[in-house]
Amino acid sequence: PMGAAILPGLDRTLDPRAWDAIDDAHPQSGLKALLDSMGLAPTAVRPWPRSGGGDARADLLTLALRPAEATDDWLKLVGEMTVADERLAAATNNLQLVEADNEDAEATIIAAIFRQTIETPGKTAILVTPDRHLARRVALKMRRWNVQVDDSAGVPFANTRCGVFLRLASLFVEDPGDPTAILALLRHPCGSRPEERRAVAALDRALRGTRPSKGLLSVERSLQERNALTDDVAALIGKLSQAAHLYQCAERHDFSARMTAHVAASELLAGAEKLWSGADGEAGAALIAEVRACAAALDFDDGGLYSEIFAALISGAAVRARSDTHPRLTILGPLEARLQSADHMILGGLNEGVWPTDAVSDPFLSRQMRAALGLSSPERRIGLSAHDFANFAAHREVTLTRAKRAGGNPAKPSRWLVRLRNILKGAGALEGVDRSPSWGMLAATLDEPKEIAAITRPRPLAGPGRRPARVSVTRVEKWLRDPYSIYAYYLLRLRKIEEPDLAFGVREMGTLLHKVFERAAQSQTSPTPDSLQELFGRLAAESGLGAADRRFWSAAINESLEWFIAFDRERRAIGNIAIAEGVGAWTLDGVDPPFTLTATADRIDILHDDSAALFDYKSGKLKTEKQDRSFSPQLSLTGGIVAAGGFAQIGARRVSSFDYLKIANLDSNPDKNRWGLFGEDAEAAIREAAARLRTLVAAYDQPGAVYQSQPRPEFTDDYGDYDQLARRKEWATAEDGDGGGE
Repeated sequence: PMGAAILPGLDRTLDPRAWDAIDDAHPQSGLKALLDSMGLAPTAVRPWPRSGGGDARADLLTLALRPAEATDDWLKLVGEMTVADERLAAATNNLQLVEADNEDAEATIIAAIFRQTIETPGKTAILVTPDRHLARRVALKMRRWNVQVDDSAGVPFANTRCGVFLRLASLFVEDPGDPTAILALLRHPCGSRPEERRAVAALDRALRGTRPSKGLLSVERSLQERNALTDDVAALIGKLSQAAHLYQCAERHDFSARMTAHVAASELLAGAEKLWSGADGEAGAALIAEVRACAAALDFDDGGLYSEIFAALISGAAVRARSDTHPRLTILGPLEARLQSADHMILGGLNEGVWPTDAVSDPFLSRQMRAALGLSSPERRIGLSAHDFANFAAHREVTLTRAKRAGGNPAKPSRWLVRLRNILKGAGALEGVDRSPSWGMLAATLDEPKEIAAITRPRPLAGPGRRPARVSVTRVEKWLRDPYSIYAYYLLRLRKIEEPDLAFGVREMGTLLHKVFERAAQSQTSPTPDSLQELFGRLAAESGLGAADRRFWSAAINESLEWFIAFDRERRAIGNIAIAEGVGAWTLDGVDPPFTLTATADRIDILHDDSAALFDYKSGKLKTEKQDRSFSPQLSLTGGIVAAGGFAQIGARRVSSFDYLKIANLDSNPDKNRWGLFGEDAEAAIREAAARLRTLVAAYDQPGAVYQSQPRPEFTDDYGDYDQLARRKEWATAEDGDGGGE
């Protein structure tokens, strides 16, 4: 007798024809279903006492969201509205539509609206959106002004400090040989202690490049061979190995045992106190206990999917922030916002697939079967979302936002937004409501610098004491093409660090074949197919070439090995192998300060006439004569070192020939697999290269010389290791815009 049933947002203004045409995707579908089951018409429901008369905004939304089967009189209804209509003016007052260029711009605009809101004393604002990515973006954007915003959804536990570490640990224990997993784990705040920083850095350097064949064991052996295995590095490797061993010893088909071992390994690496501390640690401990209690019911077949299953099990949990949040700003989902109100309601993420979500099709039951069973249709949830939207959009001050592009692709606006825009456009009132240009300009201004300084090419000076004293023949080409890279490499002593877990590509295969040919050349006799295949297999395992990659490369590998056997047999018939991967050096006479040229020769043969023949293996394209004489005088300069006696094993020799040999992806035409010079042509090229080198060195001994970045456009490298340091994209773009360069 003292109770009441309250129907929020019931539209009592719909005519009977429109009411009967309501479908499951309409905002009133849920209330209509309730009233139909009670045998009541909407007019039988009394308005809430003192709730006021008709609302112009609600009437506008009713017209915009009118059932599809009752829209044949839309033109007539819209035609009755004009810009001068008081009801339309009241409906559009404090209503604005904002379409941002992308998701980041949408978050920036909403953050700017929040910032504007708190400038008015006592004013409140709520962002309502089902898009959690947008909610997190806005919360992060507000930190620009040191404002913490309360997000009702909190932070997904999987993205917290504790959750991320547990996920990284699961990847590591599942595959202890993965360099990326090891480094991510060690670089995490929980992954290592302050006293282990040097050991982590050393292990980081050791794990770069292709994956070690036997994981941590290979890394440990490699460091031992280089006398670089310090006590702290050994202790860190031991701790990682112990953590991996805990998981490997657990019962393979028992998920609960695997999870217990995984958690124990995480506590070993991080320390239990550090791992389970803070709000995220407490939430993690409770979540792990809950999952562990149910883990025994899982039918687990260990197929290398433990980490994915674990990530899925913890994906639904969230952690609420304990930090002080602004009392007048809130971020809510549509469900939490139903009974909330604010001076300014911001409805964000209004794109199809986001708000509303797409209707999920049932793979087992058709629409007719669902209806026969009394189940709701797939559009039922869209109708509930539409009801939320209509209620939120009826507030006094409302901003509706969307991103034109999402995930890099064009996004389709929400059906409700499209209908509302069509109504306003038909009434000629859209321009007064669409504030996209003004908010877009304001958002762009927030990140716009006060002034932009034009960048020019870097101009580090050379001169006495600023010229490298020792350069390899392979870097002379870099010196000619990109002097700035020589400045960065030799003077600044900066070195490129390889990415961890690199795929085995052409470069790695070329390095491996170099090693194979070096070992084979050191043998007293020419290799046989079987001996060379055995040698290749042994070195391939040490180089990180996996079984799958070897099968992929098998045809090319066999072709290269067959080529080398024929080549080696041919060369041994006319001379002897003197050097295989040998190092030589030549200090130019008459140069002050001294300058030394170095080279690592792939192969040098001493022919029966006592002259030297030089060979350089290339896994990529061969050098041309023009390149050798201009920008790539690798073998010409190596010949100069030989002629000067720079290779101690063979002394000073006349170079009768030098050849660039293609060793991978061989052409069917043998002539295209090698290029070189012989006799007087080779000797002339060597003399010319030596003279040009002296000129180059002398030029960079002059005080006015500059280490320019990519000074010759016609010989520019596509990619340089030091392009980012030289800010190449910035000045190159500026020069293109100015119509020229230096």
